[in-house]
Formats: sequence, C-alpha cells, structure tokens
Amino acid sequence: MMRASRLFAITFVALVCAGCSEDTQTSSEVASNDDRSQNNQARLSKTADLSSSDIDFVCRAAIAEIMGRDIAIMEATKVAVENKQIMQISYVRPSDNTRWTQHCYLEGDDVIWAGVENGVVGRWRNHPNDESIKFKLSGDKVTISQIFGDGSSISDTFSR
Repeated sequence: MMRASRLFAITFVALVCAGCSEDTQTSSEVASNDDRSQNNQARLSKTADLSSSDIDFVCRAAIAEIMGRDIAIMEATKVAVENKQIMQISYVRPSDNTRWTQHCYLEGDDVIWAGVENGVVGRWRNHPNDESIKFKLSGDKVTISQIFGDGSSISDTFSR
C-alpha cells in the first residue's frame, strides 16, 4: 500500500511538472510585453500621422544621408504594398550616370530601407546588427541620424 501511494505521488508530481515549462511568464514579464506592445502601437501611430509628402521627404533625406548624396537628386515614387507606405527612392549618380534605387518605409522614428537591383528588392535593413536610421521631423526640416553598432553616429539636417 505504501509503495502504491509513493508511486501515485511521484506520478502526480511528474504530471504537474510536465505542465510547467520555460515558456511560462511572470507577471513582470507580461507587463513588460504589454509595455512593448503599447510602445509599438505608439510608434506605428506616429508614422500613421505623417502625410505622404512627409514620408516622401523623410525617405529622400534618409537615402541621401545613407548614400552620401545630395537630396536634390532624389526622386520619390509611392510603391503599392499592402499595409505599408513604401517609397521608391531613385537617383542618378552624377559621376557615372548610373541609376540607383532603394525602397524605404517609416516605422515610428525608424527609417527602414532596402536596395533594389534589376527590379528586385534586396534585404530590408532592420536586423539588429544593421545600423539604426532615425529621423526627427520638425516643420520644414528633418534630421536623419545613423547610429552604428560601435555606438558612433552621424547626422544631418535637411530642409524641404
């Protein structure tokens, strides 16, 4: 009888522990996830508040900064993509008259971009190891900042 009780107790503990996993979250982890979700919603709504003209301007400035070119040579065209306002930014490089094209969209205060070659969109620069491109729009000016993995940064301000 004692042996059966011990076997039952061991089986019960094993079943209870099997229901436990590393995926369970503490209340502070749930609160942290809720905070992140609210921050993401705020970031997305900030982008949603921008006009098409603002998105055009920010993307042209960002690509000019990233590529080390004059914003005046940047041309912007909307690209039809579901749920995102993606801009196609292209320019002709003056030194050799070659056309270069990138795609760009805004998420919060981040600029996400990808190169386009022969009509094929390349890798979106949104990996944690990529430099971070931030923007701050204020009236007719935008400041674009590139923050690199080593902590260094460069920024420039552009006027409409």
